[in-house]
Amino acid sequence: SVQAARWCAGCHDPVPFFSGAFDDPNYDDVNDPTAAAGVTCTVCHAITHVNSTRGNADYTIEEPLQYPFAYSDNPLLAALNRQLVKAKPAFHNKTFLKPLHRTAEFCSACHKVHLPKALTGYKEFLRGQNHYDNYLLSGVSGHGARSFYYPPKSQTNCNGCHLPLQPSDDFGAKMFAGAKELSVHDHLFPSANTAVAWLRDKPDVIEAHRAFLKDCARVDIFGIKTGGRVDGQLTAPLRPAAPALTPGETYLLETVVRTLTLGHLFTQGTVDSNELWLDVTLTCNGQVVGRSGGRDEFGAVDPWSHFLNVFMLDQNGDRIDRRNAQDIFVPLYNHQIPPGAGQVAHFGFRVPPDAAGPLTVEVKLQYRKFDQAYMNYVALSARGGDRPLRGTEPGQIYRYELPIVT
Repeated sequence: SVQAARWCAGCHDPVPFFSGAFDDPNYDDVNDPTAAAGVTCTVCHAITHVNSTRGNADYTIEEPLQYPFAYSDNPLLAALNRQLVKAKPAFHNKTFLKPLHRTAEFCSACHKVHLPKALTGYKEFLRGQNHYDNYLLSGVSGHGARSFYYPPKSQTNCNGCHLPLQPSDDFGAKMFAGAKELSVHDHLFPSANTAVAWLRDKPDVIEAHRAFLKDCARVDIFGIKTGGRVDGQLTAPLRPAAPALTPGETYLLETVVRTLTLGHLFTQGTVDSNELWLDVTLTCNGQVVGRSGGRDEFGAVDPWSHFLNVFMLDQNGDRIDRRNAQDIFVPLYNHQIPPGAGQVAHFGFRVPPDAAGPLTVEVKLQYRKFDQAYMNYVALSARGGDRPLRGTEPGQIYRYELPIVT
């Protein structure tokens, strides 16, 4: 329903929404030129006010005033327009860059969501994603008092992390405080969406996201408990000397996942379809004797793995796994980690009775933007005229090859 999708369009499809294309009940979301516009430069920079920090696209957007010939198809007049911008850029700057664009409140307009009863048919208020409030309460913002991670310098807005400075010879580049050369803000918005870059076959963009995610969290092997029980005798920490284990006995491995540089919940955003899990391998003399978090031949993760996501249910008890936010009812579990916090994960194992050498444990925190269930749904939902989904082959089971960040 195009009418129902208007609730999403304020943030996800503003071009067809504000142009009136969404008013057409026969709107062609495959071939219409506005369908693939996404969030353009003008969408963000034409916003004049953030009306509140409630989110849900609570902003005011106005048609920007332009220099003469801004929309001309005549090459000479278009060149004249560009020259006017360069000759007197102050008007362009005032039109498209306002003080609100430098605030976290600006980002709250679309990075804070609640689901109204008109959408869910359930109750008047149901919280969705919310980067803004947990950023304010984190140590990264400089406001939080309960974090064990504080950066050397607090980030007063979201731009410090997600629009970092990059050297540039662009006409609009300038010397920012602390910069050593002319720079602009990087509008890649480096974060966690490696899926779009992979689907578009952009390995350089994937690597930029991967570099940004490096060291944002860590996992530690903390201790061992006897008897394979949470109330067993704890031996910790496991360094510098590792304990001696008895062949044939059962133990519990204690691991701790910590968030470090994040200023919001880990992962936030589309937490029902983000795939974040612990990959644990136990070996003895080079032989695997225990495994959790492995993947099958099609790339699907073992469903018994420890996932750091939200397992959301609808009113029938079925999992929300198709980005069907309108059906959200209640979470079965929420394994997100707050900024500057940690989470303990327990893994039971039995030492082989014939073990004659040391046991080696490898624990990796793994991340993929979308999980197998969602990508299967995307692959099976293809319609005539859709672009081929990367990784699909006619008549074959979809192989899930989205990049994994460790």
